[in-house]
Amino acid sequence: LRIWDAASGESVQTLEGHGDPVRSVAWSPDGARIVSGSFDKTLRIWESRVEDALPMWRAAVERRRRAAAEAQQQPAEAEAGD
Repeated sequence: LRIWDAASGESVQTLEGHGDPVRSVAWSPDGARIVSGSFDKTLRIWESRVEDALPMWRAAVERRRRAAAEAQQQPAEAEAGD
């Protein structure tokens, strides 16, 4: 499992331990832990380096917030054009 810096595209952390490909990943709200689930039927809880994790987590939250706001505006814009 690799953690990438979305802004620079650089790998900032590699977590090894799953025997098969990782299927899902989630960050804890404080950015201190990462949970990964694998096709090997295991779940792993990782301690992240908070100085790396928090900025990436906050950026991901901001991207989701913007995407949700844009999705809410699109139907309104389509109706206004009718």
